Amino acid sequence: MSSAATPRRCARMICKSSQRCSIKSGRTFSSRRAPPAYVLKAIKSAESAVLWRTRRGDWGAEFQGGVAEAVDFGLALDFVYRDPLRHRVVMRDFRVPRTHGLDGQWEMVWEIDLKPPPNGKEERRREAMERYGALESWHNWGAVWQRLLTTVHAFKDHALSDYSFVLTEFHRYGAGVADQDTDMAPGCVFAPLEERLRLCDRCNGLAVCFVAIDYLVDAAYWQSQIGHSSQADFRRYAMRASGLLRCLMAYDKAECTEKALKKLKP
Repeated sequence: MSSAATPRRCARMICKSSQRCSIKSGRTFSSRRAPPAYVLKAIKSAESAVLWRTRRGDWGAEFQGGVAEAVDFGLALDFVYRDPLRHRVVMRDFRVPRTHGLDGQWEMVWEIDLKPPPNGKEERRREAMERYGALESWHNWGAVWQRLLTTVHAFKDHALSDYSFVLTEFHRYGAGVADQDTDMAPGCVFAPLEERLRLCDRCNGLAVCFVAIDYLVDAAYWQSQIGHSSQADFRRYAMRASGLLRCLMAYDKAECTEKALKKLKP
C-alpha cells in the first residue's frame, strides 16, 4: 500500500483481505483528512475477544465522521478502527502531539514504556523516577492523577493485567507561542519553570503525556498459559501499577524500590 493511502482505505482493505494491505503491524500511516498519524496493529484472537467485551464502540466511527460509544477507560489509548475477523486494530500514534490534544509548536523528544515490577524493565522504572519524580508539582497533575486512577480501576473491573503506561515528553519552541489549553490535553502535565529549565533550558514549554496501552489481556488468558498463572492476579497488578504511578507523583526512596513495589497487595 502506498504511503498516500488513507486509514479508511487501509481499514477497508484489511476487511477484504489481510494480504492486500501490505502495511505491517506496528507501522504508522496518515489520513489525508486528519494530520495525526495512525498505527495498525495485529492482535491475538484472545485480545480481540477482550476488546469486543470491554470496548464496544461503533467500528470505524471516527473514519466515517461519527462518534464511538463513550466508555470511560481514563487514559487508555482507544481504537479508531477494529477488524474482529482478522484481528487488526487501528489507533492514534501517541508520539504525535495532536493525539494528546496538544496544539502549537510541540515536538516529541522522548518516550518511555512502564510496567510495575516484576513485569517490564527495572532500568526503565528507575530512569522515569529520576526524570519525573515530582510530577505533583506540575500543572494539571491533579486532573491527570484522577484520570490515571480511573484507568487502573477500569482495568481492574475488567480483570486486565500486563498493561503499560507510556509517558511521552514534548517540547515547545518558538517565540510568542500561546499557552496550552489544559482542558484540551487531559492526559498531559506541564512543567513549571524550574523543572522546564532542568530538563530543557531552550524550550518555552514542556509537557509529559500519559496513555495506557497493551491492555487487552485478561485473567482468563493468563490462567490458560502454563507457567504464567501469576499474571492472572489482576488486582495485585493494579495495586503495583498505582504504586508505580505514585512514585512518579512524589518519589520516596523507601517506598519506590523494586522490593517495596513488589510487596504491594490489594
